[in-house]
This record gives sequence, C-alpha cells and structure tokens, in this order.
Amino acid sequence: MKYLRSLLRITGLLAAILGILAGSAALFVFLKVQPSRLQLLMWSGALAARYNQAYHTTVSPAEAAEDTQQFFTMLERVHPEPAGNIGHAAYAALKETALKEAALLPVKDGEVRVRDLAYLLYKAAAGLKDGHTGIQLQHTPSDDHEKKIYPPVSLNCVNGGLFIGSHKYNLNGRRLTAVNSVPVREFLRPILERQSAETAGYACLRFTMNEAFWWDISGLLSGQDQLTLTTEGQDGKSENTRLPLLTHAEFRLLGKTASARGSAGAAALTLYPEEKTAWFYYPSFQYSDSEKKRISAAFAAIRKAGVEELVIDIADNGGGDTRIGDFILTHLTDKPFISFSRVRWKISKEGLRILRFLALDTSKVKSRVGEIIESENKEYAHPRPADFFSGKAYLLVSGATFSSATDFATVFRDYGLGKIIGWETGGVPVCFGEAIPLSLPHSRIPFSVSDKQFFGPKPRPADNLRGVLPDLPVSQVLLKRHRGDLRRAVLRGLLGKRSMDAVAIK
Repeated sequence: MKYLRSLLRITGLLAAILGILAGSAALFVFLKVQPSRLQLLMWSGALAARYNQAYHTTVSPAEAAEDTQQFFTMLERVHPEPAGNIGHAAYAALKETALKEAALLPVKDGEVRVRDLAYLLYKAAAGLKDGHTGIQLQHTPSDDHEKKIYPPVSLNCVNGGLFIGSHKYNLNGRRLTAVNSVPVREFLRPILERQSAETAGYACLRFTMNEAFWWDISGLLSGQDQLTLTTEGQDGKSENTRLPLLTHAEFRLLGKTASARGSAGAAALTLYPEEKTAWFYYPSFQYSDSEKKRISAAFAAIRKAGVEELVIDIADNGGGDTRIGDFILTHLTDKPFISFSRVRWKISKEGLRILRFLALDTSKVKSRVGEIIESENKEYAHPRPADFFSGKAYLLVSGATFSSATDFATVFRDYGLGKIIGWETGGVPVCFGEAIPLSLPHSRIPFSVSDKQFFGPKPRPADNLRGVLPDLPVSQVLLKRHRGDLRRAVLRGLLGKRSMDAVAIK
C-alpha cells in the first residue's frame, strides 16, 4: 500500500505538471507570444512544490525549526545581498526573530501546522523588502467551512488606498479609512507586513489580489461577529457602517469590481485626431516577433495620424521581458541608452541547475559558486525604426507598475524622454529580481529568491527604497473633478485637451 500511494503521488504530480505546462502554453498562444523554457520551468517547479504540499499539512516541531533555518540558508546561498534593502542589523534581527518564533509555533498532537509555519515565513521573506523574494504557498479556502471569518466587503487597492470593491450595502467605490475605529493600515498590519514588496502601495495591491487566502491564513477576524467600517465618499464625508462577518461561500459571492484607475479602455491604441494625440495602453511586457510587429503597427498608425503628443500607459503593467520595453524605447529616442548600468549575479548551485536545464553552458562559472559576478554596461545606439515618434511623449505609471515595467519607467526618467504622469511605481529602480524557485525540505513550502540585482541607467539616492515618482501627479481631487475617469483627468485636466472624440485601434 505504501508503494502504491507513492506511485499514485508521483503519477499525480507528473499529470499536474503536464497540465500546467499545457495550460501555460495555451495562455501564451492566446496572448500571441511563446513561453520561454525558463518560465515553464519556474511554473512547473512552483506547482510541484505546491502539489507536494497536499502531503505535508503538518511537520514535527524539529522539522519546522529546521525548515526555518533552511529558508535562511538557501536565501543566503542564492540571494546577492539579503540585507541590501534593510541593512545588516535589521536582517540579523529579522532572522533571529523568525528562528525564535519557529520554536514557539503551536503544537497539536505533536505536530506543527504547515500553514502556521508558512505564515511565519511570509513575514520573514517580506521583511527583506524585495518584491521578487517571497513565500509562494497558496490555497483556495473551501466553501465547506462555515466559520464566519471574512469581511462583509471585498477590497481594491488603488495606489496605496483601499476602496470597497463590492456592490453590496451601497459602499462600492468608497475609501476604507478605518475598521473598528482602528486606521485601516494599522488594522491590516499583520497581513500587509507579509506581502513581499518594495513599496507600501504594492504590498497593498498584493493583498487585494488574493484576499480570501489572507483572511483565511491570518485569522485576523476570528472571534468577531461584526465589523464597523469607516468609509469616505468622493464628497470627503465619512460614515460608519456596522456589518456582519461572512462565510467563505458568502464572501466569494460578493465579487469584486475592477480596481479601475479610471476608464482606460481596452484598446491598445486610441487616437484623438482633433487633438493630434494618442493613448497607447500597454499592460504587459511579453517579447516575441509578433509582439514587435504589433508595436510597430501601433507606431505606424501614430505616425500616419500625425500625432504630436503620445501617452504611453503602463499603469497596469506588472512587468515581463525587458527586451520588449527596449524595443518600444527605440521608437522614442535615437540616442544611445541602456536599461541597466550594472548587474550583480550571485552564482549558486540552484541557479546553475536552471541554466543546465536550459541547455546553457555553465562550464565557465560552475567553479565560482558562492561568488557575485558584476557586469558594468555601457550605453549603445539602437537601430532607428521607420515609424520613429518625434513628438512629445508622456508615461503613465501607478502603484501597479512593477518589475520590468518599473525598469522601463526608470529609463524614461533617467534619459528625460518626457513627463511621467500618475503615482509612484510599485517597483524600485535599483531592485533584485530573476527569482529562483525553491522549496523547503520537510514542509515543501514553495518560495522564490532573487539571484540578481539590477541598477537603472543613472541611479539616484534612495532608488532602492522608492519607486519612480511622477512629474505630474494625479490627485484624488483631479480624479473627482473628472468623475473618476483617469483618461479624461490626464488628457483634459493635466494636458489641457478639449476634444475627447476618439478612434480606437485594436
């Protein structure tokens, strides 16, 4: 029976991996780009760890302590500088606290729940202030559980602010400012401090992207029957509403409105002929020949329409492949540029294993495990495309602009390619990235660790602590004046356009 269970487990794991690979490929075909082998490896590796999690719901106290130690051991082996964003003293304190708390985890029938260990490690990983290093354990709460531990509303995070995202109780769109008379960020601290992020705004966004999981694993609302929500409307007036807690099934039925920055529209390119203005909406950096053709076609349409002012909207862009960002940039400047002035790469056996999987030659670096290889990059000229844009460019960013999208914004800022509009980006110009997927030996908790550090073209003080800041901020007052419509707020409120007559080009 023992061998049969092992066989079934392995068979199920392989089937699950094949399923995710097929699903990923199908997704990328839909997006008209092809997945890289590295992406598929990372997804399958993360899935394998999560699949194993079904067989590791508990571990012994000794195993929990050992896994906590192993988390830091593997982190220090792979990451180029774990203390880079917080300082050595803070890192030492973070590590010491985590190891002590691991020894104090609740024990029932001689076992520690893996979810309790993961909850502890979520905080340790998030404390590094590296958005690419974090615990990846996730689960979908079951409707079978009747415990009322979920709030009566769902939430959206818009540039660090929390807004009601469900229609029930006529609270949709109102800003949540307090819960049970406690300022909302203070109330949510146990959850927000477990989000791997470089900025407070991106931590908030990560929470609202997976609310049910966080309400469940944190147990933040356990033992309560009702909540008093203090909300603020667009008129600035506050009101208190006392509402009952929900079960997961009830919470799931609340749904959630799109966390709209305003009405951006779905068209990739929108022309405003009377204003000789264009709005190019680009929500994800995915590199492929077909994507390059699509971008070229957009700039050809911009050129043909005689556009003089262009807004490039990456406010919803969570990143992807930097190369496609560079391709867009060649349409905006014919001067030499680079995306990264310097890159630091920590050589580890885990990273080399991925390179070997990709059939890449590791012979020149395999003897340098444990070292950090640094590369200094020089600016270079890029071929000028036929549909080069020589007008005035603007870049729209927000707290959801992350990873490679932040890199794009950094290049735009450092080379003075135009004015930046919106809010602080969710990522920072000097950042860690290219995360390696790992899992802990006993609990099988999956996690990722950055093995590289990237520096923007012209680093500034605090570039590792703050996102790219806008030249033209979008205020709540401005949005209110334009009824929450971001596009109108930008075009009319900031750029002084009169006509909103538009031609959408898919």
